[in-house]
Amino acid sequence: IAATHSTFLPRESQESIGRATVNGMALDALAWHVALVLGVYGAAMACMPTLREWLPVNFVLPAFGVAMVLGGLTQSALNAVRLGEYVDQQVINRIGGLLADYLVAFGIASINVQIVLDYAIPIMVFSLIGLAICVSWMLIVAPRVFGERWFESAIFTYGWNTGTIAFGVALLRVVGSATTSGSHGSPRSPTCAKKWGSRARACRARKYSRPMDTHAERSPAKQACRIRRSSAHISGSRAD
Repeated sequence: IAATHSTFLPRESQESIGRATVNGMALDALAWHVALVLGVYGAAMACMPTLREWLPVNFVLPAFGVAMVLGGLTQSALNAVRLGEYVDQQVINRIGGLLADYLVAFGIASINVQIVLDYAIPIMVFSLIGLAICVSWMLIVAPRVFGERWFESAIFTYGWNTGTIAFGVALLRVVGSATTSGSHGSPRSPTCAKKWGSRARACRARKYSRPMDTHAERSPAKQACRIRRSSAHISGSRAD
């Protein structure tokens, strides 16, 4: 199979997936990082029944969000006991990417094809309406809400709204690999993100521009009038 830039990387573009942060004679580095991930996941699942009892009945708290909070707390605790340096972020990212791939595959495999065929027309209509709403939100609202780094947040929300959290994570992982890696010709940011990001910046610049200064530059008489008033105010202050 010929190596391509989109799937298999040539040898000169291949990168390391992480560092060995523990002694291999005592514990494998990958096993250490997998244990951390599984420990956070287990703690999140153990907390879910208690959280459901505390929260209102109609309030649905995703386990994904609980795991994210517990993951941050775990990293803070490791930093507090000076063990944070033994957690390699690149290895954690690789484990997350592996789980995201399996999560998407299992999510697609769990779809009941017969139900989709029975309700094909209603599903198609609602899918087109939802797609129009999601694309409009992503390209119009997101640049004005999230600011400079809007595309990553928008693409995650787009994947979540059009499918599940798993699709949002998968899209975010693809965008993250494209924006953080400069190898095999990947751009620093997607073209559409640059295009719409520049429009958002221009919109904010117009919004927060000072109309007083603009009129002053166009009207020298008004500018001279303000200068005379300022000079008179300074002279009065000195006289006092």
